[in-house]
Amino acid sequence: MAANALTPEQMTKITRYIDGEKDAEIDDETLALFDALHYKLHRKIYENLSREQKKSRRLETKAERLEDKLKAADAADAEGFTEAGLDSADVAACLAAETRNVTQKGISRSRMLTLTYMAYVSWLGSKKQRLFLEHPVATQYGPIFWRAYKKVNPETEADEDAFRRVADQNPGAAAFLRNVAKKYHDADERMMANFIKNSAPYKNALPKEGEKWCKTIQDNDIYAWAVAIHKKWTRGADADNHPETDTDERSKR
Repeated sequence: MAANALTPEQMTKITRYIDGEKDAEIDDETLALFDALHYKLHRKIYENLSREQKKSRRLETKAERLEDKLKAADAADAEGFTEAGLDSADVAACLAAETRNVTQKGISRSRMLTLTYMAYVSWLGSKKQRLFLEHPVATQYGPIFWRAYKKVNPETEADEDAFRRVADQNPGAAAFLRNVAKKYHDADERMMANFIKNSAPYKNALPKEGEKWCKTIQDNDIYAWAVAIHKKWTRGADADNHPETDTDERSKR
């Protein structure tokens, strides 16, 4: 038997303990040896993975941890806002497909994420309702919705069913997203990114000294900012849902 290997007796103890037998006990020596072998096994499995598999596993682990943080933030920050019940990946795919329909060409992932964030902000500010459960997080590149980032690649073939999926759940939101795509399909991406990065919600989520990126951008900050810029932004994207805006414009004439 190899050195540092579990004896049959020790394996029996561990098996009985795992099965929940009342009188099963594991001594410290057996437990320590089991832990050491367990670590070596997983390390060996990892070492034998291909480079692509290792990268995928690391990304999945990181994403799962971030999603756990987002869920905790959701629970703490959800008060005061209703839910539209959509999926962030469906919203992003819908915006990408509708933009492609207007321009007849694909869009970059960064533009898709920017449009998704703009739609999220606009909808929250005008209705005090969140398009979907996932919060945006602040990265050095701007706000990101991780689920949309992971699930949707707008540079490949467009997801033509995305609009239908959104419309089936919320027809008003689907029409709103179509308007966002039409209005901002040719907007300067750098200007949009700078506009967002200079906003209070994004700045408030920037990491302080010793902190890491990917802090949650809070809905309360987003809502306050969206209300402040309502007449300049949400009017254009959601004119059909803001009849009071048209009245204001007619009174000026």
